[in-house]
Amino acid sequence: MSRGETLSWEDLRHSLRERRLDADPRDGGVGLLSRLPAYVDGDLDRELHLITCLVRGTDDSSLLWSIDLHLASRLREYPAHPELRRAREQLCLHEAFGPSLGADGFRVEGAAERGYWCHYEAGSRGLLGSDPNEPGSDEREWPRREIVFAGAFDIARDVVTNQQYSAFRPDWRYAAGRDHHPVVGVKWYDAWLFCRWAGARLPSEAEWEHACRAGEAESDQTERAGPGPRGTIAVTELPPDRQRARGMLGNVWQWCMDSWSENLADLPSDGTPRATPTMSPNHDRARRGGSWVSRPSRCRAAAREGDSADRGLPFVGFRMARSGRPERE
Repeated sequence: MSRGETLSWEDLRHSLRERRLDADPRDGGVGLLSRLPAYVDGDLDRELHLITCLVRGTDDSSLLWSIDLHLASRLREYPAHPELRRAREQLCLHEAFGPSLGADGFRVEGAAERGYWCHYEAGSRGLLGSDPNEPGSDEREWPRREIVFAGAFDIARDVVTNQQYSAFRPDWRYAAGRDHHPVVGVKWYDAWLFCRWAGARLPSEAEWEHACRAGEAESDQTERAGPGPRGTIAVTELPPDRQRARGMLGNVWQWCMDSWSENLADLPSDGTPRATPTMSPNHDRARRGGSWVSRPSRCRAAAREGDSADRGLPFVGFRMARSGRPERE
C-alpha cells in the first residue's frame, strides 16, 4: 500500500479469510485485529502500517475503539515501541473530525476556562450506592460500597453540548437555538471517541457518583424529577451544585466508562472503572443521572442503568473527566 492509502474492514476480513484467519463475527473489530500478527507473520511494522490504513479508512467510533484496544494490548507486549504509542495518539486524526489541539491545549470550547473542571484529590473517600431502606433504592444500587480514590480526578462542570460536539463532528445536526443543550443520541463509542479527541476521558461510575454527591461521604438522596416532558434544557440554565457541577441529575442520562454489571458487588474499590468483560462490540455500558423522561426515583445519585454501547438514545448524553490537576490560583 502506498502512503495515504486506506484499507476497509471488509477488505481486511476478506484477506484474513483467504489465509483462513477470519475471526468470529461476534467478536467484531477486536477479534478481527487479534488475527493481524499471524497475518503479517509477526512483522510489527507491517501490522502498524495496516492499522494506519484502517484508521484512515473509517470514522466509525466502535471500530476505532477496537483498534485502540488492540494497540493497548500490543503496547503491553512492546512497551518501548514509539510507533505503537504514536499510532494510539493519532486515532482521532481523521478528516471527518474537527481540527487538532488549539494553542490553549484544549479542543473543547470553554474547557480552558477557570471553574470548568471540578477537582477531587487522591485519597478522597466516598460511599457509593444506596441502602435497601432508602426511598427509590433498588438492587442495582446494592451493596453500598466505600471507595477510596487512588488518584486525583476532575469532572467537567457541564455535560457536553451540541455546540461542543459539532466542533468534533462538523456534520453534526441539531435544532436551531439548542447550542447549549446536551448532545444526545450518541452511542457510548461516540462519547468515548469525543473524549479521546478532546484529550479527556469518560468518568468511572465511582467518579461520577462521588462528584454528584459533591464530594461528601454522606449526601442526602433527595429524589429529583427531570426538567419536564418537553426535552432537555440548556446547561447554562442549570444551577451549580456544591462543587460547581451542573446538571448531574434529571436532564440527561450520562455514559460512564464502566462495563455494566447488575449490582455494585464487583465495583473496584479504588475508583477505577469496571473492566471490559468481553471482546464483543455491543456489550452494555453504565449510565448515570436520570433524564427528563425519568421518574423521580431514577434521578438520584445512586441510580444506575446499563445499555448497549452501540445504541444512541434521545435522553442520553455524557460529560468528560480527566486525571486530576487542581486549577492554579
